[in-house]
Amino acid sequence: MWPPFFFHRPGISASSESGRYDRVRLRMKADQRRDGILPRPLIVMVAALVLAFAVFIIAWAGVFRLGQPERALLFAPWDARARSMAGAQMVVRDPSPAVVRQASALAASALGRQPIDPVAIRLIGGSREVDGRRPDALKLMLGAQMLSRRDLLTQLWLIEYFSQTDDIERVLRHYEIALTGSNQSAAILFPVLVGALDDPNMVRPVAGLMQRGHDRRWRASLLNELLTKPTAAPNVAALASFVLDPSRAEDQPLYRVLIRRLVELGAFEQGFDAYRRVTRDAAATAALRDPGFRAANRVPPFDWELFQDLDRTAAPVPGAAGGLQFSANGSVNGLLARQLVRLSPATYRMSFDLALEGGAAPGLTVFVSCASMPGQPGTIVERAPIPSRPGQQNVIFTTTPRCQWHLVDIAFEGAGEGELAGTLSGLKLQQTTEMSR
Repeated sequence: MWPPFFFHRPGISASSESGRYDRVRLRMKADQRRDGILPRPLIVMVAALVLAFAVFIIAWAGVFRLGQPERALLFAPWDARARSMAGAQMVVRDPSPAVVRQASALAASALGRQPIDPVAIRLIGGSREVDGRRPDALKLMLGAQMLSRRDLLTQLWLIEYFSQTDDIERVLRHYEIALTGSNQSAAILFPVLVGALDDPNMVRPVAGLMQRGHDRRWRASLLNELLTKPTAAPNVAALASFVLDPSRAEDQPLYRVLIRRLVELGAFEQGFDAYRRVTRDAAATAALRDPGFRAANRVPPFDWELFQDLDRTAAPVPGAAGGLQFSANGSVNGLLARQLVRLSPATYRMSFDLALEGGAAPGLTVFVSCASMPGQPGTIVERAPIPSRPGQQNVIFTTTPRCQWHLVDIAFEGAGEGELAGTLSGLKLQQTTEMSR
């Protein structure tokens, strides 16, 4: 020990310096005793390992929480989300009342840890329904919806509930929420809406749904389903009149889908009305249109529809006069062009100029067939092979009162080797004799 006078400084007593030294020495000894029990680096290492293990458990439970919640509970039995998801999967596998109540108990324990879990609230609502307490179940389901609109099963429950109470407006409101919030909803809900459209009383409500969802990502897909799957043509046409706008570019493809479906259903007049709306030509005649083929493939089959593949081609002739430029392999059978027209009972002359490349080549044929004869659609009215020589060609045919709508086809019937190529121009269809009705 240093002598007291060693610490002497002017103005400071030796005794006070000695006391301070003693206190420092005692603290050092206390630190040495603690370090002897558990070294400080070891304490830090143990704490780090505990923290790493906790993070691993939480992360591992998160991996399995949604897909395999029972497995997640093995690692983290306290995980509230895993408990509610485990209950949801139990009900999916077995929706019996006993399992529903068991899942509800699991959900209740989850809510004790996480009181804003919409899946848990929905499971408890399901148990209330099983117990016959539907008003309580409705309150819980609406509460679950307030927490999350993305839970599809909650929306499906609400859709069914309001369907049973004939509250169509709220049914369609939950349809909109479900379609907007869940990518899986389309496969479930689209067929239901398609079936509903067979009822004329559902046209306006469904149209209201489409109008509210005019900016939704599911609108075009649902409209495509509604325009192609139902079998009641008047309802399809009525829906289109409510929701389609010919001035909107995004609705143009849907108009073509609509017109094709109406023609398939035999609703030719309604299809032609839609054609006049989308082409903005209220004065369009139902007889042969566009003799120059300049609007080919615009809105078939009321505009010319041209066909081509590896063995045949058909395209409009450039220029003001227009026409049809075609080529086909000598062994090919198939359509080159088609148009749907309405013709009153009469005798008609179809004339056109034919120019062939490489000399004569047989195979070009004009077909006129009935599209609207009850019980006999597709009945051929006239089949006229075109002579294999250039120049003006005439096809004479007669329509009857039994059929108003006809398909005019320009086709190729292969007759051997070689290739047929040329142009068809100056097309005219004139009535020569009117028949008495």
